[in-house]
Amino acid sequence: MNGMLIVIGAMKCGTSTLHQHLRLHPQISMSRVKELDFFVSERTWPKGVEWYRSRFDARAAVRGESSPNYTKWPKFDGVPARMHSVAPDAKLVYLMRDPIDRIVSHYRHNVSHGRETRPVDVALTEPGPNNYVTSSSYWLQISKFLEFYAPEQLRLFELRELNSEPRRVVRELCEWVGVDAAFDHAGLDRIHHSSSDKGRPTELGRRIQEYPGGRAVRTVLSRWLEEPLPKPVLALETREYLREQLAPDVAALREFWGRDLADWSV
Repeated sequence: MNGMLIVIGAMKCGTSTLHQHLRLHPQISMSRVKELDFFVSERTWPKGVEWYRSRFDARAAVRGESSPNYTKWPKFDGVPARMHSVAPDAKLVYLMRDPIDRIVSHYRHNVSHGRETRPVDVALTEPGPNNYVTSSSYWLQISKFLEFYAPEQLRLFELRELNSEPRRVVRELCEWVGVDAAFDHAGLDRIHHSSSDKGRPTELGRRIQEYPGGRAVRTVLSRWLEEPLPKPVLALETREYLREQLAPDVAALREFWGRDLADWSV
């Protein structure tokens, strides 16, 4: 497939906002469902390439989607190889933020959706491949794609620049993929979220979301089926553990990207 622009992550780093910004451009067909997860074998890969192709307007100069699960190795393995087999000329976008802040947001998201019940300090320091930590190991994730894609096929941005300078980010991407870079829209001032992450399901909410369509019901009736979810506070020992785990990855990212990332906590 030609003319593909794929936002590969990272989770909780502004992929919903960027997806919606790009959808506003008349020459870009971003998928109506943001996260197609097509190149994840456990998700929609079995539906086949024609299913994937049908998610976009074939008349558009550029077609795209945004699936943060693409950069959750080793939880989801083999994504870059599958992607390259279908879209070898694709242009890839990766958004990042302070890796520990992203981890906390990731944990809160999972609690909000009933996927996490462990205390935060237990969940984030679980030994072995820890999905919270590996999803914030940005260089680790990037390196998997660089085995199949050239560096010039990848663009990196921080969440803060997307939020503070959305028009510049969108303009740079438009120039990169070859569509009208003079495009502007009032919608570029809006920040989008895939979910509120401000509440977690009550016992009734947990039971309801186990049934088909239950998550949608919970969303509509969130006032009654959710309880307030405070922002997790990490123990000092947990923060130090995460810094030690992430420091080598951040150092490698600095060298590759050329940014000092001095305001990151790692």
